[in-house]
This record gives sequence, C-alpha cells and structure tokens, in this order.
Amino acid sequence: MTGNNQNFAGGTHLLTGAIRVEAASALGHGPLILEASEDSHLDLFLDNAAQTILLLEGNLDATSTATVYLSNGHLLNVDQTFDSRFQGSLFGSGSLLKTGTGVLRLTRGPNTFSGTLEVAQGVLEVTESSQPSEVSQIVIKSGGQLRLSSSGERIYTFGQGPLTLARPGRDSGESAAKGALRQDGGDSADIAIVTNPTELNDDIVWTHANRDESVGSILLLEGAVSGTADLRKTGGGTLELRGDNRDFTGGTLIENGLLRVAYNSHLGTGSLTFVDPERERID
Repeated sequence: MTGNNQNFAGGTHLLTGAIRVEAASALGHGPLILEASEDSHLDLFLDNAAQTILLLEGNLDATSTATVYLSNGHLLNVDQTFDSRFQGSLFGSGSLLKTGTGVLRLTRGPNTFSGTLEVAQGVLEVTESSQPSEVSQIVIKSGGQLRLSSSGERIYTFGQGPLTLARPGRDSGESAAKGALRQDGGDSADIAIVTNPTELNDDIVWTHANRDESVGSILLLEGAVSGTADLRKTGGGTLELRGDNRDFTGGTLIENGLLRVAYNSHLGTGSLTFVDPERERID
C-alpha cells in the first residue's frame, strides 16, 4: 500500500498473509483487525510511514500468531473510543501512541518494539507476557492510564528508562477506573511489581491498586520514585514503596487502602496526608 488514503474511513481486516504499508495514512483512519485461523501467521509491515487507526484488534487462535512491525522513527497512533483486545506482537524500532478514551488490551505478546510508548488518553492494559519490555521511554499523560492486569505475582519491566506519570492520569468520574498507574488484581495474592524508576511530573498523580474496595491486591514500586508532583493513593488495595525515594519531594496523599513502607526514605521528603483517616492506613 503506497497511496495516501486519509479519506478512507473503512476498516482493514487481515485474515491471511501479509500487508506492507509504505506511505503515511495508507491504512486510512478506520479500524485495523487481524484475525488468524488455526496454525497461521499474519504480518503487517508499517514501513517508513506514520499511521493513525481508530481501533487495533487481534483475535487469534491458540496456534496462530500475528505481528505488527513498527519502522524506525515512525508512530502508530491508536485513537480508539471503543475497547479492544490485541493478542499479537508489536515489533520493531517504531513507537506507539494510545489516544481516545477506549481501552486497548495487549493480552499475549511478546511486544518488543523499542521506540517510545505514550498513553495520552484512555487505557493501555498489559499482562506480564504482553508488557512492552524494550521501549526506550514510557509516558502516561493526563487522561491516560497504564493498567497492569495481574493474577498471582507478576514482574513488569518497561525497558531501561523511567516510568513517567504526568498529571492525574485517567479520571473519568468512575472511582474504580481512575489513576495514571493501576493494578487490576483480585486479592492479596495478586501482586504487580514494577522494577522501573518512576518520575512524577506536573500536578497530582493518581495511583490505583485494586479492582474494588473489598479486595486487597498489591502494587509494588521497586524502583526509586522521584519528582516534585504529589503521589495520591486511591483504591482499597496496597501500594508498597521499596525504592530509595529521597529525590521525591512531592507530597503523599492517601485517600483509601494501605500504603506500605519499610524506611522513612521510602516516603521521600514531602508531606504525608491522610485524606480520610477512617478509610486508609500506613504500614
């Protein structure tokens, strides 16, 4: 595909074989769906071309695979208002941008693209197997959320750089869906461990740690936390800080649940505030 198809709003549905895209907007602005049958493989090559699509979906048989190749210096913008699941792999040296209010679930992987990852709006949900493990930078902006979907103890390492959380993240008015970083486990046996350092920038950052207030899943930040913004803990689960956070000068506000630290340095040098003492505690 070599033409500029920016006026094409229909979908692209790949069922077999491969598509090579060599021009910006060649896919148009519709949904992209990869659907492989038993024992088959699909390839989508985005060569030297930025693309904006309205949906990314990949429903695969257990014996089938699909790979989207992101070329160096170019961006795939998934601007979706609907929820979808992508079971394939994102590969290459390009970048991924999530916009739109919908939820994009990466559920199988592996996703080893090495460009940047930015969640500007909506939700990017990942599992341990589908986490973007080699990105050069990951940024969660105002209105965006990185959601960790964990069962049991799972370790998340998003490349070598820091996890940058800017502003409050997703705040849709639904208390169970808020947060820039959210652990979506079910009980105390569900532990998401983030090994990257975390930078808090630009206003207040929300951090969720559970699916609902009746359970107690755990979100553990193993790397150092730094920055001047406030860290706000919401949700009834546990947020555990284990890094040397002496470079964190923002305040810590606990709205609900449990904040767990072993040393004073884990809290940084800012203030500690209990918003509603009847609903939260520190251990």
